[in-house]
Amino acid sequence: MAHTGEVPGRQLRLYRARHPRPHAHALLHLRNRSGRTGRPDRWADAAGAAAARLGAAGTVAPGRRGARAVVGDRPGGAALASQPVLARSGDAGALGRSVRTMKILVIGRFFEEGIALFVAEELAHMGHAVLRYDPGPIVKPYGNRPTFYWGRLRREALQIMQQVRTAAGREVHGPGLRKALGEAGGVDLVFSTHDYLSPADAEAIKVQTRAPLILWYPDPVWSFRRHMFLNAAYDMVFFKDPYLVHVIRSKLGKRVFYMPECYSPHSVDPSMAEDPADPVWQTDICIAGNLYAYRVALFGQLAETYDMKIWGLPAPRWMRTGALEPKLQNRFVAHADKVRAFRGAKIVLNTLNPSEIWGTNVRTFEACGAGAFQIVDWRPGLGQLFEIGTEVEVFTDFDDLRRKVDRYLAAPEKRAAIAAAGHARAQRDHTYAIRLQQILDTVSGGRTGYPEPAPAWSPPRD
Repeated sequence: MAHTGEVPGRQLRLYRARHPRPHAHALLHLRNRSGRTGRPDRWADAAGAAAARLGAAGTVAPGRRGARAVVGDRPGGAALASQPVLARSGDAGALGRSVRTMKILVIGRFFEEGIALFVAEELAHMGHAVLRYDPGPIVKPYGNRPTFYWGRLRREALQIMQQVRTAAGREVHGPGLRKALGEAGGVDLVFSTHDYLSPADAEAIKVQTRAPLILWYPDPVWSFRRHMFLNAAYDMVFFKDPYLVHVIRSKLGKRVFYMPECYSPHSVDPSMAEDPADPVWQTDICIAGNLYAYRVALFGQLAETYDMKIWGLPAPRWMRTGALEPKLQNRFVAHADKVRAFRGAKIVLNTLNPSEIWGTNVRTFEACGAGAFQIVDWRPGLGQLFEIGTEVEVFTDFDDLRRKVDRYLAAPEKRAAIAAAGHARAQRDHTYAIRLQQILDTVSGGRTGYPEPAPAWSPPRD
């Protein structure tokens, strides 16, 4: 799903009641404005250990716009670049071995399957003290449709107000961020997970703390809009598309780095799906994600030939789905259900938005993390992440897609071999623990982002 939205639906409320999230909040407690407290989780031991090492119990600071939680309390704020923070990630055994723990402020929307939630959880799991700042408004991501759309209306109204303040050159989140930083007693790193900060907000952070301010931008170029990050005082910006890194660095001289997306093994893992799969999930081709016009146009060409199941929220009312209508499950899948959907299909079809230029999407990593066989829309940077034909399969045009669907539907042993190899590669190279280690190593001067593919557009030969 999109990184910046919420998910409606009664089925999700039921899902959460029946299937507690395999990943968790990774903080001792989390309290929002209504006073509800998040449940302890299987990562609470790691967070508690971090708090013990820091010499203080976890404390909670309810925020004006969102829930913020602190595990431990200690002075900080020294520039991270001046001192090594984490073990180098050159060997797998170095992962998670911190020279010292840090206090990190994570800025983002902490909704289900969102990057901010995964980042905050994994940093806490690694032993760091994590604060959360949600730019708001806090809305219920679950429940019935009226609740969801009322929350969306509130969010859009707030965004209009924020746009007015931004256009006037005023702070949008400055007061809330100053309060969060003040209550924290200093931080070592401020980590934003989208283009939430106006230039004035970034300046307010810089006045409050000497800690580095970084951004890991999780979307393709279509979501740039104002792209305030190019005018804000970030110390480093990480993009998932190497094309953006190449253009911005070569033309603007900014400190930008390539950092592809990844997946959480606490959220998707083959062990979460039954074997053999329940008939509810069985199909030839599975698609999971938001419907937009490009996908509908491509899927429509397959609808009358193959057994397909398309998982995700209902299509917008303006969209004409045609022959796809009986294929639509109108059900968002997450965690164990996503694994069941992926592994119940013979082929996971992963189409990329045309604005994904050289990079790939999060579904690429999730499908491999779930142990599923996938055919993904080819991009130049994909071969550096997975071995094509061995760990994932790709298609370059519609004729190539149809040819490979037919080939792999008739080759279950080959599908299984590629799925197993892709899962092993995802576990080894593409988890949140590994990505965050790479980001922190870059901030501390130990590396320069993820290795970038050579600028090229040369599709693989079949």
